[in-house]
Amino acid sequence: MKDLPLARLVIAGDRSSRRRLLGIVAGVMVGITVFLMLAAASQAFGERSRRSTWNQPVSANPTYLEPDTVLTPATAAIASTTDYYEGRVITIMLVAATPDTSVRVPGSDVVPRPGQYLASPALAELIDSAPADQLGERYGEQVGALSNDAVEGPDSLVAVIGADQSQVLGRQGPGMPPPQVVTELVGHDYASQVWQIVAAIGAIATLVPVLLLIAIVTDLGAAQRAERFATLRLIGATPGQVARIAAAETAATTLLGALLGVGAYLALIPAAARIVINSSRFFPHDLLASPAVIAASVLGTTLG
Repeated sequence: MKDLPLARLVIAGDRSSRRRLLGIVAGVMVGITVFLMLAAASQAFGERSRRSTWNQPVSANPTYLEPDTVLTPATAAIASTTDYYEGRVITIMLVAATPDTSVRVPGSDVVPRPGQYLASPALAELIDSAPADQLGERYGEQVGALSNDAVEGPDSLVAVIGADQSQVLGRQGPGMPPPQVVTELVGHDYASQVWQIVAAIGAIATLVPVLLLIAIVTDLGAAQRAERFATLRLIGATPGQVARIAAAETAATTLLGALLGVGAYLALIPAAARIVINSSRFFPHDLLASPAVIAASVLGTTLG
């Protein structure tokens, strides 16, 4: 007796069998969609933090700016503060450096001199749309833009303003670190190790129900399925044929559900990226899981 006719008998035998298989496909699809979104979001939070914290450097042994500090080409003086326009918060970093400084501003090849500034794309758009005497003239001459690699998201309002050392020394925003002397500007993934642990625990706590959902739906109608396979044995199917049909049915339904889940996840990225956390929405690419993660989720579900 051939495997294919037997498989067709199992799959298309009656309406309840088809409903069971559709339920498995739907459940796996939902599980994969949620899993990939959570995996991508977990990675995105660290990347967003790294892109948004370089202007507030954290060091175990910071060098604070003093009135008698002498800057060298390898150092720069910075101070972080905030500005406001129509209720919107603008993150400001003042920077003072020598003309030949080796310190680089993330997202730009330019270190602004006094009277110059760099703006994030969202801030540059806001400045263009606002009256010059209300916003644009506050910072001087714009000499460049910060790339998306240096901002938390598409709505982030960030400016890097060139200043002299005395201006930097006199500026410190509420809750911001005192003016510092730095050799590089690098962000960090999380504000502290505690936040990283909390994020990991939250991801695991959310992931467990997803894995349980996939496990439950793949076992839908187990008793009915066992009876149907017992019927196949009665009509002459060998144990090997029954095992192959059972494996093929499980693999086919979970593979279809996983592929549909990947499609649903990709389709939902633009909508999920509109969620605002902290200062901005997400960039869509922040929520795009790596091909390796997507492939592993599909293969793991199908072969598991």
